[in-house]
Amino acid sequence: MAQIQKFTYALIIFLSMFLLVTYISCQIRVAIIIHKAPCHRDEDCDVQWPCELPNVSKCIDDFCDCVLP
Repeated sequence: MAQIQKFTYALIIFLSMFLLVTYISCQIRVAIIIHKAPCHRDEDCDVQWPCELPNVSKCIDDFCDCVLP
């Protein structure tokens, strides 16, 4: 009887950790896809990441971002 209870507790703990890691991983992936476009130079951002004036798109830490000139 105690073995079934231990198994159930272990299953709940590992399942909750799996769901937490999956959720965090998905949130990070969505944030990168929606909010940032990958780049290597500022010229890569002109087409992929258009900005409203007066901002210009710049490649910062390998992702496009809108900044004031």
